[in-house]
Amino acid sequence: MKIDQNTIIILIGIFVILFIVGIVAYSAWSEKKRREALQQFAQENSLVYVREDKAYSEQLTKQPKYELFRQGHSRKAFNILRGQRYEMKVNLFDYRYTTGSGNHQRILQQTVALIDLERPELVQFTLKTRGIFQKVAEALGRKGIEFENRPVFSQRYVLKGNDEAAIRRTFNDSVLSFFEQQGNLSCEAIEDQLLVYRHNHRVRLDALREFQNNAVLIVDLMRRPTLIGDAYDFGIPKN
Repeated sequence: MKIDQNTIIILIGIFVILFIVGIVAYSAWSEKKRREALQQFAQENSLVYVREDKAYSEQLTKQPKYELFRQGHSRKAFNILRGQRYEMKVNLFDYRYTTGSGNHQRILQQTVALIDLERPELVQFTLKTRGIFQKVAEALGRKGIEFENRPVFSQRYVLKGNDEAAIRRTFNDSVLSFFEQQGNLSCEAIEDQLLVYRHNHRVRLDALREFQNNAVLIVDLMRRPTLIGDAYDFGIPKN
């Protein structure tokens, strides 16, 4: 049986519509399953789960202290987990922002750990994995802080901040070793807060506990450089 051209066009249109509907339905189902898993994770780890907190999202993005929250537009924090680890307040959340518009629009999502300390004790710095934009900046003479005796770290990361001497003291051998093993973590610190994330990467539920532990561990390593090998094994606390 011969199918005319109009019928073919209609069938293709129906297929495209069904394909788009399928993608939207799968995305909605995946988000629902993630929310349910996060609620379960919160119950098992003495955390509080909040699906959305408009006030908190605006607090992060309206007058942002961190570079991450200054990127793009339509910024939003959601799937928020709150709790206490030792003397630190821990907020884990998914964070989304959009770059570009129209056909050039791109949505980026990442899971973020924001650690609040009881007092200011961190030097201000930004640490990012080395990408094309960082390489262009370096070609223009905007280099970060490098460690001659740690070439792996200096090849993988761009570390910046105003107080270079204090930053070098903070990034002791234990801290440098930790980041060399992680490979693609980004961090920002301002006095009593530490922000940790992987660019455009949402942490899987089975890796969320380790991600949280690693964020807390970074603070501990900056405080106590001999911690590794004694009490921790890079992200998994030993009881």
